[in-house]
Amino acid sequence: MILSNTCSLAKDMGEDAYQFLLNMIEGQKKAKKLLSFIPFALYKWLIKWAVLKKKTDGFTQQEKMQMKNLCNVMMKLLDKSYEYHMIDFLVDAQNHFGMTENDFRKFDDRVLLILSEDDHTFNQACKDSLVSIMTNPTLITNLHGGHLALMIQLDEYARKVSEYILKREK
Repeated sequence: MILSNTCSLAKDMGEDAYQFLLNMIEGQKKAKKLLSFIPFALYKWLIKWAVLKKKTDGFTQQEKMQMKNLCNVMMKLLDKSYEYHMIDFLVDAQNHFGMTENDFRKFDDRVLLILSEDDHTFNQACKDSLVSIMTNPTLITNLHGGHLALMIQLDEYARKVSEYILKREK
């Protein structure tokens, strides 16, 4: 199993992680309300603005351009019904707290966690909570690009995932 820049819904996550996720869910509820009364073109512009203002220290000019181009493509593909779907999906997460290490024991030593140090979509407490419920995970933290590391560092991302898979084939 490969999980990239995400977090868990652990039963015993600390208060910091739990509050962070609840705040994220409340933010999604507010986004849904906003989406219901402002023009969708403005909503998409706000998303693009938020993505592009993310901290890009350490990014090359090429990576910054990739980020901008990716955002442009994503905004062309995004429609209102899909945005509603994704908001509902994220809000529904609050109904699934309670996972434990037992839920993942069958994946013992078969989990790759890519948790980029520069990804701030989830705070460190959320990331630590995810690590704590996995049994013997392989952890990669030195892939930059934040939440979009998969897109910004595609070659490096693919190399690290391939190395992980090839080690398990032997």
